[in-house]
Amino acid sequence: GKISICENTPDGYAIVDLTSEINNIVSDTNGLKISYYKNSNLAVAGDKGTEISDPTKYRSSGFKYIAVRIENELGCFSIGAIYIYVNSPPQFTTISNFQNCTSDGNSISDFYFYQKDEEILNGQIGKEVLYFETEADAQDRVNMIDKNLAFRNTPTISQTIYVRMEAANDPTCYATSSFVLEVDNLPPFNEATDVFLCDDLSDNGVVTYDLRLKEQEIKKDIAQSIIVTFYTSNADAKDEVNPITDLNFTNTSNPQSIYARIDNGSFCHSMTSFSINVVPLPKAEAPSELYFCDTNLSGQGIFDVEVVKILDLRPEGIVITYHESLEGAETDTEIILDPKNYISTSSLQIVYAKIKNTLPSDACFITLPINLNIASPPTVNDFKEYSICQNPDNSFNLDAIDSKLSGESNILITYFSTRSDAIANDITTALDSNYTYNSPNDRIYVRLENTITGCISYYDFELVVTPLPIANKPIDLQGCDDDYDGVLVFDLSYEKTAEILGTQSSANYAVTYHETLQAANDGTPILNNLYGAADLQIIYVRVSNTDTGCFSTTQFSTIVHPKPMVNIPDQAICSDNPSSSVLVNAETNISTDTYLWSTGETTSEIEISAIGSYSVTVTGDFGCQTTTDFNVLTFETATIEFVETVDFSDPNNIVITISGNGNYLYILDDGPPQESNVFKNVTLGYHTVTVIDAVGCTETSKEVIVIDTPKFMTPNDDGYFDTWHISGVETLPGTVIYIYDRYGKQLAYLTSTSQGWDGTHNGHKMPASDYWFVADVKKDNKSFQLKGHFALKR
Repeated sequence: GKISICENTPDGYAIVDLTSEINNIVSDTNGLKISYYKNSNLAVAGDKGTEISDPTKYRSSGFKYIAVRIENELGCFSIGAIYIYVNSPPQFTTISNFQNCTSDGNSISDFYFYQKDEEILNGQIGKEVLYFETEADAQDRVNMIDKNLAFRNTPTISQTIYVRMEAANDPTCYATSSFVLEVDNLPPFNEATDVFLCDDLSDNGVVTYDLRLKEQEIKKDIAQSIIVTFYTSNADAKDEVNPITDLNFTNTSNPQSIYARIDNGSFCHSMTSFSINVVPLPKAEAPSELYFCDTNLSGQGIFDVEVVKILDLRPEGIVITYHESLEGAETDTEIILDPKNYISTSSLQIVYAKIKNTLPSDACFITLPINLNIASPPTVNDFKEYSICQNPDNSFNLDAIDSKLSGESNILITYFSTRSDAIANDITTALDSNYTYNSPNDRIYVRLENTITGCISYYDFELVVTPLPIANKPIDLQGCDDDYDGVLVFDLSYEKTAEILGTQSSANYAVTYHETLQAANDGTPILNNLYGAADLQIIYVRVSNTDTGCFSTTQFSTIVHPKPMVNIPDQAICSDNPSSSVLVNAETNISTDTYLWSTGETTSEIEISAIGSYSVTVTGDFGCQTTTDFNVLTFETATIEFVETVDFSDPNNIVITISGNGNYLYILDDGPPQESNVFKNVTLGYHTVTVIDAVGCTETSKEVIVIDTPKFMTPNDDGYFDTWHISGVETLPGTVIYIYDRYGKQLAYLTSTSQGWDGTHNGHKMPASDYWFVADVKKDNKSFQLKGHFALKR
C-alpha cells in the first residue's frame, strides 16, 4: 500500500489513517486479525506491546515504512507493507513579472514558462510547477499551459498567469500564486565600430581612449533619449555591475572588448560591443652615424642613407621614406628622391627616415635620425725612423710604435712589408706584432684606419736596430765575515764596475747594480754602491748606453766566508793539587782550520797547568781568522755537604740542599750533570746522588731510597707484583699498614719487616677489586698517616 499526504500539523507532521490502505493489501478481511508495526521484525514477532496502538491516527513525517501483520484464526500470518510519504506543503516567494523585449515596436511576444520554474521552486525539491490562464483552472488542475511551447501574450493588456505548485507524488498537496506578463521595446542605437589606435614608443600595447567618442557614435541621429554605459564583460553589462566610471579608459589587454549597454528607462535594454586595438609602431633600426671620408678635402660627401632595417616579424604594409628634416618626415615633404646617392655639403647634417605601418591605416609611424659626417683621414706623426735595441732573438713588438704614429683615438693600425700590401689590406700579408727584423734598417709600411669613420691613411718609416753594450761577466766577489751574521758590506762600484765595462768608456755607459733580474731589466731600484750582501747572493748588473738607452745585463755572486767560531771562557785548576791541570779546547770541527796558541802549540786542544793569560788564533781555509783570549785561574776547593729530601708523592721528586757557597753540578745515578738541584719523576728504589763543584775539584755521593705505594698487585705467582707493600718500607722502622676491603673489613696488618700482603684472607683468595690501606708512617723523627687504594688484578 502507499499513502501520500501533506503535512497537516503545525509542527510538520501528518496524521495518517493506516487502515485506509488495508483493502489494497488484502481483498477480504473477514476472520482476519490486522495489526500494524514500525518494522517487519516487530510484525513477525507479533508482540502486542510493540503494536501501533491507534492505526487510524498514526503520526508520521517524511518517508516511513509500516509493516502490516495479517493473521487468521489458526495463527498463520503474512506481512504486508504500507509506504507513507509526508510532503511538505509548497511555499511561494514573490514571483517577479515575466518580461520580454521586442524590437518591432508592438506589444506581442512569445514566452516559454519553463524558464520561470527555477525562480518559482526556489530550491524546493519533490515539487512540480504548472501554469494556467485562470485561477479556477489552477485550483481545479484543468486546461494546463504546455510550458515547453511558446505562449503568445494577449496584446495591449498586462496578462496574469496563474501557477500551481504541487508535490510530485501527491497532486492534492499544492498551493497557487501568479505573475504578470510584460512586453516592452528595445532601445534603438547605432552599432559600435572597432577602434584602432597607435602605440607609443613604450611599445607596451597600452593606450588611453576617450569612451565619450564611442558614446556619440552609438547615439548619433537617435531621436529617443537613451543612456549608454560601458563594461569590460558581457555578464557585467547584463547585470549592470562594475561599470567603467572613468571614460578616459586605459586598456588592460590588446585587443580588448568593451560592452555598451543602452537603456531608455524601461526594463528593456540593448547591447553592442566593440574592440580597442592598439596598433604597434613599426620596429626598425638604422645606424645613428654615417661617414664619408673626404680624402681630397672637397667639403662634400656622397652618402647611401637607405640603411633602415625592418625588425617586425611581419613587415607587410611597412613603407620607408627619407627626408631632409624632421618636419618634412612628419608632413611627408622634403623627400630625398635618391637615398642611395645623397649629396651633403655640411660637415654634419641630420636626415630622417620615416617608417610607416599602413595596416590598418598609415597613421602609425616612427622617425629615425641619421647623422651624416664628412670626415678626414687619420693624422700621422712624421718621424721617419724608429730606433730599437738589438736583442738575441732579432725581435720587436710593433705595437710599441702605435702611440708614436697617431694620437687620435679609434685608430686601427696594421703593419706591412710593402706599400701595395698596406693598400690591399690583405690580413694574410700583415706583419705579426712580434716582428723579426732582417737587417739593422728595415722599411715598415703602416695602414691607419679610423674604426668609426672608415677613413684611411698610409705611412712608412725605417726601423733602426741599435747594438747593445757589452756587459762582461765579473768574477765572484769574496770577503771574510766580520760579525758571524753571513753578511758583509762590499763597495760594488769600486770593486766591479771597471771589470764589467772592460774597454768601454764610463763616459758613454752607466753601470748599476740590482737585487733581481727584473729590477735590472727595469733599471730600478738601484743598489747603493756600499751594499751589505749575503753569502751566495746573486747581484744583477745593468750596463746602459747613455745615448741610445740600450742595455745589457750580467751577474755575479757574493761569497761571505765565515770566521772560525771560537769562544774559550776563563779556566780554573784546583789550588790544593800541585799536579792539577786543565784541558782547553778550541776545536771548530772544520778539518781545514789551523790553530796557533800563545804557547806555540798548533793542536786544537792543549793542556795547561800554570795560571796566567793565554790566547789562540784559528785560521780558516780562505785566511779568515779569529783570536780569543782567556785566563787560567786557581780554584779554592771546599767541603760539600748536602741533604736530600724525597717527596712521598706520585711521581716522586728528590730535592738536594747544599751547605756552603759556590757553583755545583748534580748527577743522579749515571745521568748527565745538571745545574738544577731537583730531580723529577724518580723511579722507586735505591738511587745514587753525586754533587761536584763546577770546576771538578770536589765531589761527594750519597745513596737515596725512593719509597711509594704501588697502584696495583697481581698475585699470580709469576714473580711480578705478587704481594703488595710500601716500596722501601724496610727503611721506615715502626711503620705499620692496615688493609681493608671496600666494605671496611680489615684483611691484613703489615709492619716494616713484613713480606707484604699476598691477596688472601684466612687462606681464601680475595677477588679482583679495589682495596684500601691506612699507613702510619715513621721516617726519621717524623710520623704521619697516609691513606689510599690499589687494585688487585687476577
